[in-house]
Amino acid sequence: MRIVNRLLALVLGIGMVALGAVVTTEVVRANFGRPRWILPYDRLWAYLTSHAWTSPSVRLVFGVAAGIGLVLLVMQLWPRRRRYVPLAGAADGIDVVVPRRSLRMAIDAAAVGEAGVRAAAVRLGARRADVRVVADDADVVPKVTERITERIDAIGPEKPLKVTVRTVSDR
Repeated sequence: MRIVNRLLALVLGIGMVALGAVVTTEVVRANFGRPRWILPYDRLWAYLTSHAWTSPSVRLVFGVAAGIGLVLLVMQLWPRRRRYVPLAGAADGIDVVVPRRSLRMAIDAAAVGEAGVRAAAVRLGARRADVRVVADDADVVPKVTERITERIDAIGPEKPLKVTVRTVSDR
């Protein structure tokens, strides 16, 4: 979502700068008695003065603008996924965090470090860690779960994570 926000801000910013430059140029040209350059402001003025606020076309335009504004507002107010996991045991006024990616990599390394596990994939949620392992047999699940739990406890997240380990077949 951050990329969408940045691209949208870039496009809207460039559009606003371009519109500001065109309007400024038109105003300067009009002050010097020159004809209009790009904007057909005479037709625009005639259209705007001939339509009331209650006309369907005006309501449609403002309804679409309000809808787009609401969508943008909801996009900004929607909670984003945290990039960091807070750790316990920090002193007052000091926040200690670990990046989510680093925690996923540590869990992955703990799973792959167990004998019989060839690969692992980790999905990290707010309160749980789902781990899929490619293993020779399903008997490694308790050992892998214990090893991952030990690694997570050593890192020490503020909220404990529930660990779920599943084996998948090697395809």
